[in-house]
Amino acid sequence: LKGFSAIRYADYIENPKPNDYQSLHATLVGTPAEIISEGPIPVDLQIHTRKMHWVAEHGSAKLHSDKKRRHLVDHKLFLAITAFRYYLFGA
Repeated sequence: LKGFSAIRYADYIENPKPNDYQSLHATLVGTPAEIISEGPIPVDLQIHTRKMHWVAEHGSAKLHSDKKRRHLVDHKLFLAITAFRYYLFGA
């Protein structure tokens, strides 16, 4: 995002929480030119699939019953997350 820089980053997809919560979090701060008089503005981003959102909202008990679904990240999402990481951090 032009005019913003990352000040915090948490990858709960690569490192899920004990309750199976998965998401990619980033906190950005910046001062876009059109609102420069307001000072720095923090922006929190959370990126997750619908399945990840469901787990976050309703818990993981249902997902635990299906041992084959240990990983919620499909290949397309993995590519998108990798591109987003590269965009934010260049790595």
